[in-house]
Amino acid sequence: MERKEPTEEFYEGLRKLIKTSEGMYRQAETEFAPLVTFVIQSKCRDSQKIENLLDSLLSFASDERILILFKELCRYYYFINQEATSYYVNAYKEMWEEGGEENGLE
Repeated sequence: MERKEPTEEFYEGLRKLIKTSEGMYRQAETEFAPLVTFVIQSKCRDSQKIENLLDSLLSFASDERILILFKELCRYYYFINQEATSYYVNAYKEMWEEGGEENGLE
C-alpha cells in the first residue's frame, strides 16, 4: 500500500479537532473548579459526592488544569478516606501516565 503525505485538508481537520478539544477542557474546568472549591471549603465528608467528582475529574485529567483540581481534591479526600484516595491516584497513573511509574500527585 502506497503511503501518501497528509494534505492541507487533513491538517485543517486536525486543527479544528484540537480547538474543539481545548474548548471542552476549558468548559470542564469552568464546571469543576467551583465544585472542588465547594467540597473543600464546606468540609464535605460525603464520600459518594467526592468520589463522583473524582471520577469526573479523572476523565479529564490529561489536561494540566483539570489535573490540578484532581490533585487538590485527592489531597483533601486523603484525610477522609486514604484507601479510596489511593485507588484514585492509582487509577490516574494507569489511565494517564506512561508506564504508570511516576505518581505526579505529590
